[in-house]
Amino acid sequence: MDQLLSSQPLEDSSPQQNTRHMPSGARSPNGPHADPRQHGGRITDDSIVIRAPLGRYVRPAVAAAATGLTVKAIERKIEDGKWIEGREYRRAPDGRIYIDMRGFEKWVETEAA
Repeated sequence: MDQLLSSQPLEDSSPQQNTRHMPSGARSPNGPHADPRQHGGRITDDSIVIRAPLGRYVRPAVAAAATGLTVKAIERKIEDGKWIEGREYRRAPDGRIYIDMRGFEKWVETEAA
């Protein structure tokens, strides 16, 4: 899949947009529009951004972040039988549930009953 996970938007990396990630009480040395992650040559922002392609099978928390559903909504779809094992999700040999992102995409494309 060509999707990426990120805690920040990929399109807009303007300094104004990043200002919300400043640690509380921190002040930018070059005014309100300076890059808040830089202060005297060292990084002061504690946030971490991970950008990685999604695999076919992902844990419910990753699927929730990628789809906009909550983990609870994913769990309910499994419990209520709306998602079928082997189609929208699978169980690993250790019993953990993994969401099939291809199965999810097909589920989204199905017509409402």
